[in-house]
Formats: sequence, C-alpha cells, structure tokens
Amino acid sequence: MAGGPPALPYRGFSILARCAFAGADLVLGEGFDAQKILSRLAAERITHVSLTPTMLAQLAALGSPPPKLRHALVGGASLSPRLAREAADLGWPVQPTYGMTETCSQLATRSCLPEGWRGGRMGRPLPGVEIGLTEDGRPKARGPIVMNGYANPTLASGDGLRDGWFVASDFAEISPSGELNILGRADDVIVTGGKKVLPSVVEDLLADCPGIGHYAVMGQPDPLWGAIVAVLYDGPIPPDDLLAWRRGEAAAAFRPRAAHRIEPFPLLANGKIDRLALRKRAFGDETQTGAVGKQDFAADDR
Repeated sequence: MAGGPPALPYRGFSILARCAFAGADLVLGEGFDAQKILSRLAAERITHVSLTPTMLAQLAALGSPPPKLRHALVGGASLSPRLAREAADLGWPVQPTYGMTETCSQLATRSCLPEGWRGGRMGRPLPGVEIGLTEDGRPKARGPIVMNGYANPTLASGDGLRDGWFVASDFAEISPSGELNILGRADDVIVTGGKKVLPSVVEDLLADCPGIGHYAVMGQPDPLWGAIVAVLYDGPIPPDDLLAWRRGEAAAAFRPRAAHRIEPFPLLANGKIDRLALRKRAFGDETQTGAVGKQDFAADDR
C-alpha cells in the first residue's frame, strides 16, 4: 500500500515493481489519512504495508494493526527506537529498511525488531546484494538492484557508479557478521570546535525523552565553535528541560547546547522532515520567541 500525493511519476515505483514480480495485489491510497488507511488495512486484508516513520506514528496512535498484517516496512527517514518499540508493543510488525531510489529503495531490511534495537541497525543486506565501505566510511553497494547509471545525453551506463558500486551519502559501519549499521548522513555531520558529531548519536540520546514529538539535530552556526549541537523539536517539554535530559551521559562535544521548539513542525508530503524549512525556521528570522533554550559552556567543557 502506498501513500502520499502523486506529485512525481516515480513515487512508490519500487512498490509497484515488487508487487508485479511477486504476483501480489496492490492497493493504492490517495494521500495519507491514518484512520482511512487503518480501515482499509482491515477491510481489504492487506498483509504488507510500506510506511515512513511519520505514517507509522500516526497509525500507532490509533492502536493495534489488523491481525492479517504481517509486514510493515518502514523507511524513507530515520526511525527512532522509541517509535519502533512503541509500535511493536502494539503489535505492529515493524521492519526497518534502508535504501534509496538508485537501489530500488532497499539494500537491507531488518526482518524483526530485536529487544534493545537502536536506530540505524539494519541487519544483513538483501540476497544478491554486496555491500562495503569506502575509505571515508560511506556504504557502497552493487548487485542486481543497483541502477545502471543516471540518465545522460549519450545514454551511457555507469554514470554515478564507481566500478559498478553505488556509494551512498551516509556514514556506516559493517559488523564482523556482515550487518549494516547506518550512522547518519555525511552532509549532516556537525563540526564543533574541530570535532565531528554525528546527529544520529545525539538523536539516540533523545529517543526516550518525555514530552518530545518530532525532532532533528542540526549544527547551529556559532562564532566561537563554528557550530554547536542544536535540537529542533515539537512537543510540550521546555527547551531547558530538553537540554538537561541525559546530559551527563554524553561526551561534551555531543551535548546539545541549544533547543528550538518549532510548531508546526515542517514535514514533506511523504512524511519526511523538511530539513530545509526546518533549518530556515530555526536559524532564520522565524524561530518562535520564548521557545529557545541555550546552555553556555567554557572551553574546558569540551
């Protein structure tokens, strides 16, 4: 089942292709209305559904899934451990996925959600997919699901590939057993005081924070440190309380120094966070008065 407006002709194309190859019936939805989607899942005895984390959150807020649903593939954005666990406890068969358009939307899928699952831990790659890491720690993949190359005037294959490998714009680790752990987007890395901070590490610390809804971690420009770690969020928790949450458990460079409450939180039509709009609202002229907290620190606190 696919949601979201048909703004682009290829939106959800991998879902169409998977169903065609499997000989499965496909149910399409116009837009995304959680109550209507939940009703259709039950009425049409749907067994598989593809969701973004935002869609999953809206469905889980309505309760448990229909008993016929066996797979809820969740991708398109970072899935927080808190949301994954809350949905799984309600009976949603949560299966975190990782992939991109260039790899038919999937490279790896966690077939079940183990206890203590942490965001980014995607398990082993799909059958027939070979993965590796570049020298700077970016995941690369090759196999039958990888594109032949980007469209170009001469229709030459291989455009955008390196010796047949597609390199993603993320940082990752591969365990000795071959499991893929996504650390975060390479272009989201925050350089603060000369130290590199992956937002996903900070977001893991916030996963269980009470009173927080949507959230993202970004680098806020700072004249002294170059950037400081900032949390952009919605929810009732005051910014100063958010900054104090689990503060002692994080290394100094990873401690959030600023928090901005952004309401309404900007989302794209597919449920992903609109990071460009979010950054503009937080660090431009539109940040809400009275919704900002900031912690000062000395050089020896780094």
